[in-house]
Amino acid sequence: MQANPKPSNIDSWTPEILEALFKRLPTGIIILGSDGSILRYNSDWQSFCQQYFPQIASILQPAINFLSLFPQAKSTLNSLFAPALNGETSQAYDLDLPAMESVIYCPLIMTPVEYHG
Repeated sequence: MQANPKPSNIDSWTPEILEALFKRLPTGIIILGSDGSILRYNSDWQSFCQQYFPQIASILQPAINFLSLFPQAKSTLNSLFAPALNGETSQAYDLDLPAMESVIYCPLIMTPVEYHG
């Protein structure tokens, strides 16, 4: 039986590996700056917004502040940002986000990543 390999340091990953993960992971990924501004997002995140938040999808672009897109959930989102900004993973599996005429319940995981590449 082989021992589990040690997790690799993300700084040693090539840009090509990181880009492949970003594009191919089958989940919506959005990368935010420490001020909450959108740095980039993948096509699954774009599709999620188009399906459930068409009013947001139409204005979604880098540099927009993520919190401004969901003003009704701002306090909940802020409570998830705080631990992530302090280096801890935070998560909510029943986050309710108002969408059109209904509420969408979705999971949200914020994981801090520092990349020096």
